[in-house]
Amino acid sequence: MHKLSAFSKTSNSVYIFSNDKGSFLDLEEVSRRFARTCKILNIKVTLKSLRHTHATLLSTSNEVPLKAIQLRLGHGSATFTTDTYIQKEDTLESKVANINFIKSI
Repeated sequence: MHKLSAFSKTSNSVYIFSNDKGSFLDLEEVSRRFARTCKILNIKVTLKSLRHTHATLLSTSNEVPLKAIQLRLGHGSATFTTDTYIQKEDTLESKVANINFIKSI
């Protein structure tokens, strides 16, 4: 059996992903640890797919303004956010796939 220790359990850190001393982990390290944990758990998901799903769910909720989504994702413009993450109306099948993914977790 594998011990799932890919992410720190430090509660005193101000970072979402931190090492045992509470220090910042860079994106590459987070990605490696996330991928390793997913492999151990046999989950086929990436950080990129989670980010895209998060942005899509926010945009389709009709409760979160586009500007808030843009700021949350750290984009310089709402146009970039829309073009990159927000599903177009002709991709409803993609929305259904995202919803089914969330329900399967």
